[in-house]
Amino acid sequence: PIRKSLFYNRNTCESQLFAKTTEGLALDIKYMTDDYAIGLVNYDDKDILKNVVSKKDALLLDRMKEDDNPWIIKYIMR
Repeated sequence: PIRKSLFYNRNTCESQLFAKTTEGLALDIKYMTDDYAIGLVNYDDKDILKNVVSKKDALLLDRMKEDDNPWIIKYIMR
């Protein structure tokens, strides 16, 4: 099964259903405000995340193992 998140835009009164971000990260949202959301990054998506974070953080992702603590990401709503 694919996890999807439903977003409602109060300005346009439209809803959109998302499974992934523009970059291709699967959504696993744990907390949300009107401006951003906080979620966990799936271990399988670490290669996608390496294209989004700094070079220093990308090196950390290269050393990441599946049983390491999860990465938390802040999704910015645009």
